Amino acid sequence: MKQLLKFFLKNKIFFLIWALGILMLIAAFIIVYVNLPSLGSPLAIHFDAQRGIDLLGDVNDIFYILAVALLINVLNFIITEAVFSRERILSYLILFITFFLNTVVLIAVGVIVSFNI
Repeated sequence: MKQLLKFFLKNKIFFLIWALGILMLIAAFIIVYVNLPSLGSPLAIHFDAQRGIDLLGDVNDIFYILAVALLINVLNFIITEAVFSRERILSYLILFITFFLNTVVLIAVGVIVSFNI
């Protein structure tokens, strides 16, 4: 773990994108936590404009989304560190895909919470 942190602190671009991604996940968690009392059960997890609500879930499902996103982040960062010395372009690609994933998770959590308040 120390080697992974040393790697990201040494490479400023990686650290900046990594930190922004983690901040997005923290923001998504805060959005859920702040709005938790106003969220009822069941929650509309997926809404289609033609068919309406087609997937219902519980508040725990939002936390599962965040947990899976965090797991994917950790795995991608470990892979990025391992691949960096051999294929830099691949490590940048993995890092930006992870950043995009965090953006999508933040948007998805925000939409789910705003739709169910």
